[in-house]
Amino acid sequence: MLKTGSRASGIDVTWKVQARILSLSILALSGYGFLEWLFFITKPSSLSTLGWWERGQVLLAALALPLGFVLCLHLLLMMLAILSPRTLWKWAGALVPATVLALAALMMVDNFTYTLFDVGIKTLWGWWRALYLSSLTAIALGVFCCILRLSSEGRLRRAALPAGLVVLLSSQALLSDWHSDPGRLLGQPDEEILKKVLPNIILLSSDGLNASHMSVYGYGKPTTPFLEKLARSSLLAENAFTNAGPTAGSITSRLTGKWPTQTRLLYPPDILRGKDSYQHLPGLLRRMGYTGLDLSIRHYADTVDLNFREAFDRVNSRAVKRPAGLGSDWMGLDTSYFLNQL
Repeated sequence: MLKTGSRASGIDVTWKVQARILSLSILALSGYGFLEWLFFITKPSSLSTLGWWERGQVLLAALALPLGFVLCLHLLLMMLAILSPRTLWKWAGALVPATVLALAALMMVDNFTYTLFDVGIKTLWGWWRALYLSSLTAIALGVFCCILRLSSEGRLRRAALPAGLVVLLSSQALLSDWHSDPGRLLGQPDEEILKKVLPNIILLSSDGLNASHMSVYGYGKPTTPFLEKLARSSLLAENAFTNAGPTAGSITSRLTGKWPTQTRLLYPPDILRGKDSYQHLPGLLRRMGYTGLDLSIRHYADTVDLNFREAFDRVNSRAVKRPAGLGSDWMGLDTSYFLNQL
């Protein structure tokens, strides 16, 4: 009976320790996510045009994905601790908050040194970068030992309440975004269209050209000989005007058939939102069976950066998943875009 009671007591202690470490993992991930979110809301970004309530909703819904993974991981460790109550499971559980807190510390230090002195991971190579790595390892080990000590002494009990509140709010934010992706409303392509042999379509665009300096429009020097040759067998618009001065607004207007005043996209960090993210020419062609490739300049005309969904298969050497964007089939567009930016 003594042995049975001792085993039950050991399991109970191990379970409590894992629960404390889980609470710390949740708070550590939430803190890390908050720092990244704080970075985006204090600079021009896709969150700039949202209200504070919507910005908070994006943060909480974005936390749901990593928190769900951590919850499953710790629950697995708790079950293993019940079957085999060993110190190993406690060590494994403590690795999660230790790693997250070490990365958060490194990020803060690196941001500080890079902002003030232009020195950081991005600018260092070789042994100097190895020094950063060794520093990260030392911080992680120190935090790891501290977590093991605090969890064993029962000092992390108060973390349970705020951790539970974060999980509750994050779940609520995620549920409020459930099935809100308008891409689900646009339907599937017609099967008859998919059976047809479709012609190749190529859209070529240039930037920063003035008609008064192009020979195809009458300029004296032969500045555009290829366009002159092409114009003989093509439709040439002699009085065309762009729908927007900036590249992003002009390209978006051309591909969506909508004014910049409708899409609210003029210049990055503006992005497409709602149905505008799906109602565009590349999306129509893709649903007809086309394979799309976008070769453009990042930031100015990159369709992923501008939040075109279900548009191209490859964008500037990057494969685009379907449905486009991390979790975009069950998360809100702003939330999935934020996660992709991270």
